[in-house]
Amino acid sequence: MAKGWTSLHPFQEQRLRAIGLNGNQITQGYGYAMASAGSHAPVGAKDGRQFGHCIDLSISYAPNRPHFDALARAGFCPFYRNWPGNYHWHVVDVAWIRNDTGIAPRHLDLPRRQVLDFLATPPRNGLVGHDALPSAWRPTEAQQAYLRRLWETGAMPDGYATPDPILKVIYPPNAGAAGVIPCAPELVNGKLRGNLAEFAEALGFEVVWNAAQRKGYVRKP
Repeated sequence: MAKGWTSLHPFQEQRLRAIGLNGNQITQGYGYAMASAGSHAPVGAKDGRQFGHCIDLSISYAPNRPHFDALARAGFCPFYRNWPGNYHWHVVDVAWIRNDTGIAPRHLDLPRRQVLDFLATPPRNGLVGHDALPSAWRPTEAQQAYLRRLWETGAMPDGYATPDPILKVIYPPNAGAAGVIPCAPELVNGKLRGNLAEFAEALGFEVVWNAAQRKGYVRKP
């Protein structure tokens, strides 16, 4: 079970440091602990570090609402696990964190379902029973909307710049820099992928997002 800053993506470390955490409070980054049911499995590597989307934090980062709000603002879904003998924060990163090749790996199934639980109405706990979160640990509607925007569009958490994409989509083709559409496209195995909603909208289409499937559909308005 990896812990400390080196068990995280550098951008995860940057955001957690900014809200006051230290490396000793990272009790699990990527890892294969059976108790975690695969939620912490690594999805990629960046600058010599493996990383996943789930992180466990010590309750020395006190379980209170200001810390909950700070984690959400930094782009994490914070679940406070009030388990006797194992009190901790379990947080799921919704940011599109990129590996060494510039690709943002998809969330594994369990972290994905935990994000959807956190964004549900009412917000749920991300566990097998999908019980509603206690009122003290529920995100506000504004926090849900903010995290949903990061999750669905690839936008960066407030205060952080979007990394330059490997490729750029320019429309019309002769428009030069003025025609760059900020959809963060990437070439993966010879195919273009990424958040192409802005590109579709620039062509006059309407994009409909299915949050449950985490897929977008394009249609003529």
